Amino acid sequence: MNSKAIYENMRSVAVKGKTENSPIMTKSKGEVFNDCKEIEAVAGENEVSIAAFNSSNTVQSYMKTVKFQFE
Repeated sequence: MNSKAIYENMRSVAVKGKTENSPIMTKSKGEVFNDCKEIEAVAGENEVSIAAFNSSNTVQSYMKTVKFQFE
């Protein structure tokens, strides 16, 4: 199959409608990890993000980010 055949095949693709995004569902698959770290905040808006990785660092979870103000 060449690029022209792929292009011709894609011409038949059409959007039929739009749906609402479905919520992402996750299930815990292992041990729960709890830890607490102290961070140094700067004056103004701060942002902290966290993600989890598998043991071989080949799969990353969705990033979770929080923002906060520090005076």
